[in-house]
Amino acid sequence: MILISKMLGVESLGLFSIALALSAPIMIFSNFGMRTLWITDNKKDFEFNDFKVVRVICSIAAMIIVVALGGILYGENNELLIVIFIVSLSKVIENFSDLFYGYYHKKREQKKVAISLLCRSALGVIGIAIGLFFFNNLIVALVFYLLGWLLSFLIFDYDFELDLKTIKKVHFRHIFISGLPLGIALFFINANLMTPRLILNEYNGVEIVGIFTALYFFFQIGSVVINSLGQALLPDLSKYWFDGEKNKHLKLVLFIFVFIVSTCFASSIIFYFLGQGILSIIYGEAVAEYNWVLVLLFLISPLQYIVSFMGHVISSTGKNRSLAVNNILTFLINIVLCLVFIPRFGVYGVLISMGVYNLLALLMALNTYLKSYKEVVYE
Repeated sequence: MILISKMLGVESLGLFSIALALSAPIMIFSNFGMRTLWITDNKKDFEFNDFKVVRVICSIAAMIIVVALGGILYGENNELLIVIFIVSLSKVIENFSDLFYGYYHKKREQKKVAISLLCRSALGVIGIAIGLFFFNNLIVALVFYLLGWLLSFLIFDYDFELDLKTIKKVHFRHIFISGLPLGIALFFINANLMTPRLILNEYNGVEIVGIFTALYFFFQIGSVVINSLGQALLPDLSKYWFDGEKNKHLKLVLFIFVFIVSTCFASSIIFYFLGQGILSIIYGEAVAEYNWVLVLLFLISPLQYIVSFMGHVISSTGKNRSLAVNNILTFLINIVLCLVFIPRFGVYGVLISMGVYNLLALLMALNTYLKSYKEVVYE
């Protein structure tokens, strides 16, 4: 994002952001939460070979849907359509890698996951840099970005020996039925994040989308940390829950809550005093003028980070259906809030919407968790 903003400007960054906003929710829905299903499958109900087949079929189908939807919404913008196609291809590769991360994660081989993620990130950035420095073109840069991700996948993650003879239809059905609530929940989580960008583009233009995406980059770093924590702690949370050690489960959850709130508060203070200088150096003056947006973003970020972590917490209890219901409700609320506030307040309207719907999402998630906790303790 920094390279695109520096070399091509925030408008090109906006195009990239719109492509991500359109593709991410659909591609992550196609995952059907298979990584989480595999990690929390303590009863050994699933075959990993079945997951591989379902992941291939669903990822390709999702990519076709993304490209078709892009054609319907942005058919007059050829550059954006090509960007959407390339980004959706990169998400297919990410989907394949994600499944193998779950396999290694369950075996407590997080080192392999870390190496793959680091190399994929490095090769992606190198690809973007080559495309920008030598061709000064967003599409060429994204092609090199895609090739970097593909190379990383082939070196570190590739294992597609599919034993078709052992695949049973009941396993397919079991995966879809078990994974559908998680898929729906993940879709609406991502849709909640991405919908404001699409609405912001309609009312304020692609340049403002690029500026907001540049600011959101810092918030995204925190999201990566929280998601990593959630993934790393998921096996332990699941074990505590199903082994009847509910107090350990609750203490771990509360500890992460305290960590999130204190870290976000410290970040907001740092950006209050130093944010404009940091943004000016990284992105330039056009983005630095919006430093207050970043400060406010970090002040409301504990809500979204805790909601994100609660997704892992609830998954560890097996209450995946309630996750789906909660996220559908917050998504509908979010759309209404965005349509009300973004036309009037622009990028600040996004922050208002984020604050309100994440507060509601947090209350619903806590209600689900506490009800489950009380029921189990009572039993």
